[in-house]
Amino acid sequence: MSILINYNKENLTIFVDEMFFNVNVARHFKKYFMEIMLEDINEIILDLSKVTILDSIAVGMLVHAQMICLQEEVRFLIINVHPEIMELIQQVKLDKILNVSQNLDNFDKH
Repeated sequence: MSILINYNKENLTIFVDEMFFNVNVARHFKKYFMEIMLEDINEIILDLSKVTILDSIAVGMLVHAQMICLQEEVRFLIINVHPEIMELIQQVKLDKILNVSQNLDNFDKH
């Protein structure tokens, strides 16, 4: 299970180094995410460039993470989303809840 974390003074990036973001990966993501939320962080970037399949548990985890970030006033960005996953997210209107994009440049700087 590979979840890599890179922290710099501007943001924290979580890289999911798995093709399948399923319940097992979601469990690890949740553990790391909850630890990260204890830190003083302004922005979390989730890089899904390796992910080609996202199961419903993972989607639920991402929505939950977004809600926590909203409450804590932490910007949560999901980048490098596979085109098929992006299409699904848009079809079910999750792009209205989640900050998703093909790359980081598509987001406004704050």
